[in-house]
Amino acid sequence: MGNCRYSLYSHDGENISCIDSYDTWADVVLNTAGINLHSVKDHIYIVDHHALEGDDDVFVVKPSQGIKSTGHRRQCYLDNLFLTPINSLEIGELTELLPILEAKLILVPLADSKPVLDELLHKDGNEQINAQLSDMVAIRYSPITRFLDPNNDVCLQLYIGSSVVAIASFSRYVEDHRFPFSKHEISYELALHTVFVKPEYRNIGLATSLSKAIIAIVKHDMKRIQKVLSVGNLRLSPWFSAIALSAGGEAICDQISEAFVEANEDVFDELEEKGLKVTYQEPIICVESLAFR
Repeated sequence: MGNCRYSLYSHDGENISCIDSYDTWADVVLNTAGINLHSVKDHIYIVDHHALEGDDDVFVVKPSQGIKSTGHRRQCYLDNLFLTPINSLEIGELTELLPILEAKLILVPLADSKPVLDELLHKDGNEQINAQLSDMVAIRYSPITRFLDPNNDVCLQLYIGSSVVAIASFSRYVEDHRFPFSKHEISYELALHTVFVKPEYRNIGLATSLSKAIIAIVKHDMKRIQKVLSVGNLRLSPWFSAIALSAGGEAICDQISEAFVEANEDVFDELEEKGLKVTYQEPIICVESLAFR
């Protein structure tokens, strides 16, 4: 994107991706004309990154109607609506949650975790576990617009010595305010992929510790987002989604669901006590069980 004023995006109803960016309106219109809109299932949008406060900044491209404003207007305070990068998240307090003193917790982008995942896959011949880990990047459908970014996808890796003994992977999304599901609120979503502990380290609280670490990050995210939204009197709509593949997965999902609701309440209470104008909204919990009985 760089410093270009306009960007052309495709939107499939869930995810949005940038096609290209341009310096002038004439360039973006010319390139839009080259797209066969009748054969494109995705919606095509133009975003003006340099629009002034209060000006239209999002336009939809339609085959029969040309280019029209969506009605979204630039609000500068929403420029701060983004998640804290993974490398800037504090993990000191997360380490205190571990039940083993010599354990070490590392927080990394999921995209950089392939060597660790391969180690777990190759050292354990259990087909069911391998299938769970292989499918860990699958996520449930969501009605909110997920703006895909490497900082969304997180992997918590727990080491004892030089060996990884447990992992938790998840994605965190803040809804793209330019394409909101509701104009009165912005959604924050936690999508859980996998919590896995090696068999010899189970039943000592490591899965619970990883779940608590996830919720600690969620509270950090919620607090940041709520502070931004309070400027424009927008509501935060929290979502938690997961697919449980085993009885143990169901227990973890139940645990995180409950903690997610409590985190939302805690953040609301804390910010309200500080005098911020925030609105409480019940979280939406979407957990599907595929566990065999």
